Amino acid sequence: AKSSGTYNFVKPAPAPKPDKTPPKISSVKVSGVGLNTATITWKTNENATSVVEYGLTKKLGISVSNTKLKTSHKLALSTKVLIPGNQIFYKVSSKDKAGNAVSSKMTSFKTKGYDIRLKILNNKDEPIKEAKVTLVPGFETGETNEQGIKEFDDIAPGKHSVNVDLGNSVLASSIEVLEKNPDSVQEFVIKLPTSGV
Repeated sequence: AKSSGTYNFVKPAPAPKPDKTPPKISSVKVSGVGLNTATITWKTNENATSVVEYGLTKKLGISVSNTKLKTSHKLALSTKVLIPGNQIFYKVSSKDKAGNAVSSKMTSFKTKGYDIRLKILNNKDEPIKEAKVTLVPGFETGETNEQGIKEFDDIAPGKHSVNVDLGNSVLASSIEVLEKNPDSVQEFVIKLPTSGV
């Protein structure tokens, strides 16, 4: 017996092209910055994972992540690592379901610290004005005003050296910033063994 008929050959649908395009990251923001708290948020143009790498140096070293695929990303950083009054470096990255990954550029923020007011006096208890004051570590600098006062914000707790540049000499003293109410200003009077003002 012979069989006959018309056969139509249909081209199979082309296989979908593999996704090789990484997500685009936008709107990277830091919010809720406190003494030892901070949250990083960002958006991607397609569903992707969430990773924040961060640390006290540009080597980063710590990461927090969420493998759930989404376009709005929000991760809280560990409070054990965040130290008051310190610079925190971070970058965010996301990976789509095809494994294409993208990272933001590295940037930084400073955790909230303690506000301090330094009053610099000479050996006659007169204010030393227009003296350059530098805190170490941190190297925050500024000049004293007419009353010999210089204020610094968001300073880390602990011992700091206070270097006062009088133009012809640099004199040093030390202070200890305490971990107490961050809304109050800690005041320090520093008397220097000089008659200059």
